[in-house]
Amino acid sequence: MAKESLAKTQAQMRKRYDKDVRDRVFNPGDKVLVLLPVHGEPLRASYSGSYRILKKTSNVNYITETPDRRKASRICHVNILKPYHERNDFDWCNLPIVEANSEKKRYLINYGLLSKNSEILRNLNTKLGYLEPSQRIEMENLLSSSSSIFSDTSGKTNILQHDVDVRDARPIMQHT
Repeated sequence: MAKESLAKTQAQMRKRYDKDVRDRVFNPGDKVLVLLPVHGEPLRASYSGSYRILKKTSNVNYITETPDRRKASRICHVNILKPYHERNDFDWCNLPIVEANSEKKRYLINYGLLSKNSEILRNLNTKLGYLEPSQRIEMENLLSSSSSIFSDTSGKTNILQHDVDVRDARPIMQHT
């Protein structure tokens, strides 16, 4: 009776697992991210990479090269691997960032490196090279007509105000 119950429970668990599982197959030379322990914190892990697949040893195990780690290569189960995708030159967006000196600035992010908006706007041809000439001219006109939006320093507005009513609540934490 215990064996039957165990088999039934295992079948149910397998069914739940298989519902969300996706087959992942990598080939030698593919770039991947690997879930590895964080240096100095053995109970924490994060995806590191990009690393290359060297060899497939079974349906679920791969040998990956990890030159920046203690072991130059390691066997990794497919569950700790995910494909690495290269970014294209036109993958950039405008995000607010606060610098260490607390002066708010706006930057365009490109490959994880920060560039000032003014630098990007001076070199638009390199950033918009993927567009057709007519689209590029249209985009340049739009950006130049709205240049104040892309300032390196954020501005202030007097158009609206916002208050948060906390009633009689005492602050839990506040800056000194």
